[in-house]
Amino acid sequence: MRISITVALLIASLAFALPGFAAKTPQESAIAARQGLMHLRAFNLGPLIGMIKRDIPYDAEQASIAANNLKTLLAMDMRAAWMEGTSHEAYPDKTDALPAIWAADSDFAQHGEEFADAVKRLAAVAGDGLDTMAPAAKKLAQSCKGCHDDYRAD
Repeated sequence: MRISITVALLIASLAFALPGFAAKTPQESAIAARQGLMHLRAFNLGPLIGMIKRDIPYDAEQASIAANNLKTLLAMDMRAAWMEGTSHEAYPDKTDALPAIWAADSDFAQHGEEFADAVKRLAAVAGDGLDTMAPAAKKLAQSCKGCHDDYRAD
């Protein structure tokens, strides 16, 4: 089952990323790749947040799948998608990434580590019931918000 989830994620990644490969420059391709990654993260986090808000019924299997999909995405080395010079300042119509990401004093990498830790914690408990999953999912959502507050244009 794990292999089929990985294959499905790869196919979904290609579906999101292929339009980006038609970009004209390496910078535009990098922007499209990281946006594809963010779409996949949002796609998998959405149902978990929906379960917490009780907009959709809690489903242990689906919660576990979504959380493990997020964990699988962590295995991808996406550093090339964060190419310097691909900020909102340089590409205002293509990205909301702030130039502060690439500043010498940036704590952007720390945000990434917090996100990864939150994903791993969530994946460990997502199928254990809503009351167990909710705090971990909220922690993950907070890690997303923290990075977006500091490094994403309004």
